[in-house]
Amino acid sequence: MAKIHTRTFRVRWSELDANGRFAPENYLRYLIETAYDWGDSLDLGSAAYEQLGIYWLIRETGVEIFATPAHNDVVDLTIWMVHWQKVRGNRCFEVILPATGEVLARGCQKIVVMDRVSNRPTALEESFIGSFRLEQPRSFDLPAYSYNPTSEPAHQWHKVVEWQDLDAQNHVNNAVYLSFARQAIADMLSKQGESDGLAPTPSFFQMQYSQPALWGDLLMVSIHEETNPDGRPYFIAKITRQESGETIADGVLVY
Repeated sequence: MAKIHTRTFRVRWSELDANGRFAPENYLRYLIETAYDWGDSLDLGSAAYEQLGIYWLIRETGVEIFATPAHNDVVDLTIWMVHWQKVRGNRCFEVILPATGEVLARGCQKIVVMDRVSNRPTALEESFIGSFRLEQPRSFDLPAYSYNPTSEPAHQWHKVVEWQDLDAQNHVNNAVYLSFARQAIADMLSKQGESDGLAPTPSFFQMQYSQPALWGDLLMVSIHEETNPDGRPYFIAKITRQESGETIADGVLVY
């Protein structure tokens, strides 16, 4: 029953994207799988959440990517809690190639615990959080980008939410929003003649989730081309519900 938990994954052929590279969305899928295993290892898995009437909500994720694993590579993802206060906290993770010890990616997530009935944040007993809390947790100094663009959209891409985009909670899975942003960027680059419809792998991405998208929603993904103070270009992706203009998610992708 460790407060730092590791799960091993083998990179599958289906996890490579059209570039033939490991799709970064898979880091988010690996992360949620490891988080569920972590809870189970502490006897605080799905059954305990049902009994307590709670669920976890991801508010924001930031991930730095240093290298890309290949098909059939075995990788380890390690997760731990960094901070918790009342209803919200931060957890960090690191992905390594155990064969060499190389760090492939690392990141942090902001999470909130929600009441299943009211769908509002709810506090947990210290005994529950104490199962995860570390005395001196390791953390990462990740880049921090604003989600507010300074430019008009360079491109807009429309997407109807399909049944296959949903997860077991009946809304769009958090990893899928990154796919939407990358597809919109690929569409833009293709129309600009700069790409054959392939979105490059970001070296860093940051996603913020405001509310869930549901089956049948018509979404608009607006791509803004920005430049940080040292002159490095990056993209901001604004994902909104087209009919109401409500923000669903925001993303920053740095290449």
